Amino acid sequence: MDGDSRYLKYSIIILSIVGLVLLLAGIFVLEDVVINAPERIELMKSTLQDYGILGLFIAAFLGGTILPMGVPALVAYATGFGMQPLLVSFIASIGFTLGVTINYYLSKIYGRTYISKRIGPEKMDQMVRWWGRYGALTYVIFGLVPGLPVDLLAFICGFFEMPLSTFWAISFSTRMVQFTLFAYMGSFFGKVIGII
Repeated sequence: MDGDSRYLKYSIIILSIVGLVLLLAGIFVLEDVVINAPERIELMKSTLQDYGILGLFIAAFLGGTILPMGVPALVAYATGFGMQPLLVSFIASIGFTLGVTINYYLSKIYGRTYISKRIGPEKMDQMVRWWGRYGALTYVIFGLVPGLPVDLLAFICGFFEMPLSTFWAISFSTRMVQFTLFAYMGSFFGKVIGII
């Protein structure tokens, strides 16, 4: 196993563990808020009701671009307050896919110089090496594992001219899987904590 493969493997493992720890910590903090400050929960619920699915779509769209939005957390948050998990996952997946499509086209139009400016030459070289070795599988893995920069990898997909239909299929399906898992976790913990 070479250095890049080992780095990718350990990155996935570490990010998964960190994500789980952060999720559990968030649950404990939210549970404390529910018990000690129920008015905050009502404020969060009303904010979600005010912006609803459209707000989630816009946030997912922006999260698909280079803006850090934490879309999986937003999905869990939305379903933790009672929104329907599959609908939330579907809408967030569409929004995110459209957002990463902007990155795809920007790199296709402006090329390597643009990508290097956006993500840095070292990260660009690393992603190009992964792409050269694993191809589209790199994008699938990045799409499924929370915390990996799938929005940045969309630049590489455009640069290497991955067919748009393949790009959309991978983007949507991997986001749908990930967001559905987060949606049902959010729904479960919303019930456990007593928000729903």
